[in-house]
Amino acid sequence: MYVIRLLFIVYLYSLFTCACSDQNSLQSKSTSLHTNVGNQNKSANTSIAEDSLITANNRIINAFGVNLAEQSRIITTSYRENSHAFDGNKMKDGNPDTYWSTDDSIKNASIVIDLIKAHQLNYLLLSEYPPLGERISGFTLDAFIENRWKRIGEGTTIGKLKIIKFRSIYTAWIRINITNSSANPAISEIAVY
Repeated sequence: MYVIRLLFIVYLYSLFTCACSDQNSLQSKSTSLHTNVGNQNKSANTSIAEDSLITANNRIINAFGVNLAEQSRIITTSYRENSHAFDGNKMKDGNPDTYWSTDDSIKNASIVIDLIKAHQLNYLLLSEYPPLGERISGFTLDAFIENRWKRIGEGTTIGKLKIIKFRSIYTAWIRINITNSSANPAISEIAVY
C-alpha cells in the first residue's frame, strides 16, 4: 500500500511541477498513462512493481476521471468589461487561450462553481492565464455544507497549476475567494474532482 500511495504522490507532484504548459486536460494524461501501463501483456511473472503501478494508475483514473466543472454553472462576482469574452465559462471551456478576468481596478473576486447536484469531491485545480503571469497571492476555498459556507482550504499563489487536496466532502457548490492579487485576476482553467 505504501508503494501505491508514493506513486500517487509522485504523480500529483509531477503535475504540479510540470504545470502542463500546453494546458492539456488531466483526463487525457490519465488515459495516456492507462494506455501505456494497463494494456501491456501480463506474463505469469508480473512483478510487484508492475502491479503497484497499475493499481496507482487506476487510483489516478478514479480520482481524476471526470472534471465536474465542465458541466457546471460558473458564477463570478464580476468579469472584465461585462464581456462574455472574459466570463466565468472561459475557465471550463478547455481552450488554453481563453480566461476569466475582472476589470483592471478589481483585484478581489469570488467564483462559485454550481455543480447542479451534489457530488463527492476531493480536489480543485486552478490555473492562472500564463501569458499574463502570476497575479494571485491569496485565496480561500469554501464549500456549501449543511446550509452554510464552510472553509475547506486556502492558499497563496496559483501560477500555472495549483492542485488543492481537501478532505472528502459532499456538496453541490464550491466557492473560490480571491483575497489578494497584484493585478486583476486571470484564471484560464478550473477543474473539480
